[in-house]
Amino acid sequence: MVIPRPFLDVGYIAEWYTAPSLEIAPRQFRLEAWLVALASSSYAFTDLLIAVTMCYFLYKQRQQGFHASKSLINLIIRYTISTGLVSSVVACVYLSLYVIYAKSGSMLNVGVYIVHAQVYLNSMLTSLNSRRALRARLEHALAQA
Repeated sequence: MVIPRPFLDVGYIAEWYTAPSLEIAPRQFRLEAWLVALASSSYAFTDLLIAVTMCYFLYKQRQQGFHASKSLINLIIRYTISTGLVSSVVACVYLSLYVIYAKSGSMLNVGVYIVHAQVYLNSMLTSLNSRRALRARLEHALAQA
């Protein structure tokens, strides 16, 4: 069962805003650590799952095409791996920083959490913006064949 990201984000934010201070009590830290571990591990898992699933289906389609479409599918697979991997690595860094520094009251993990949203958005925009260039590349390759 995968819990959708917005629900985990709301739970995480609610825990932080209801805390009386940045000093975390041991009982509250256990609950919060559970929420953070669940959220960041689900982020990393879903990013990897999406990337692996896309690569699998693209690879299956690659076996049935022309040379031009095979090279384009190889490029799309590389894009998929790079964007999914970057987002998963940032989620893992966030989890690691939280585990290491959260009890001391450090806010390093929150900075990485904010950066993770931007990395995820940039990887989505990169894949959307690359469509025109990929389409032009395919049309050029098909025109030469």
